[in-house]
Amino acid sequence: MKNSVLVFIGIMVLFICACRDRNLQVDPALEQNYNIVNQSSYPIVTWVGVLEDSIVIPSQGDSNIYSYTSIGKVSPFGQCEVWELDSLAFWVQGLDSLIITIDPFEETNWLYTILEENTLGGGSISCTLNINDEDIE
Repeated sequence: MKNSVLVFIGIMVLFICACRDRNLQVDPALEQNYNIVNQSSYPIVTWVGVLEDSIVIPSQGDSNIYSYTSIGKVSPFGQCEVWELDSLAFWVQGLDSLIITIDPFEETNWLYTILEENTLGGGSISCTLNINDEDIE
């Protein structure tokens, strides 16, 4: 009789633990990567205020200018949150007479791509800004 009670209590404890774990909600992590693709004929310098650093992107090159992880989910209709970049500036290296005209703070200029999605809805995304010769005057 005593063994039956202990077995019953053990089963109940396992059942309660299983039910409790099933109801736990974990916030999904979202890794966001911001990339600049320089498809122009000129080397471009970009200043990323959040990093307080400049990055030289060679002609026909690309660079990840900023990455961070937050709580969120990937979305097939997502947009790049460019306000996260704080301040962002571009110029053509060594040629002060040329101006890069593309607006990095216009969300429609960035391409949002889902790289990976996990079972909780989080994952990783890429936000890419392409700069080409038509964007330089």
